[in-house]
Amino acid sequence: MSFGPRAKVALLVAFFAAVFAPMGCARRIGDGCALDTDCSINNDRRCDTSQPGGYCTVAECDRNSCPDDALCVEFFADTPRRARRFCMSACNTDGDCRGEYRCQAPTANVTGLFVTCPAGTDPETGCTRLVDDRTGPGTSKPRTRYCALPISSI
Repeated sequence: MSFGPRAKVALLVAFFAAVFAPMGCARRIGDGCALDTDCSINNDRRCDTSQPGGYCTVAECDRNSCPDDALCVEFFADTPRRARRFCMSACNTDGDCRGEYRCQAPTANVTGLFVTCPAGTDPETGCTRLVDDRTGPGTSKPRTRYCALPISSI
């Protein structure tokens, strides 16, 4: 059985659509995942499977190293030996976050090099601070809040 040029092109298009369609677009910070490769095939993002439905992130981020739609947030900011940094999805309202995640503001008070948590902060959850220094209106990262599970549900 011989195929004409149009049939060959149609078969090639169908083949590539079947192979590459499941890959879809790259997932963004904060999207759900089950494996690191769900977040990036380039090995530059991780799937935090400790979060419900997974959470695509970059661990141990630095100042301004997260993609434009994300913020570098330090958890346990007041305890250097426990502090961990992750790129978190930026938001303005809860509606910008998926499912049970909520739009939260950092809780730490930062004065120069000193980080303190508000009185009554649970030592098991610590407090958070933004690591990015170019955030807020008129900057490359206009948002200063991030999507995360409510502290009460952790």
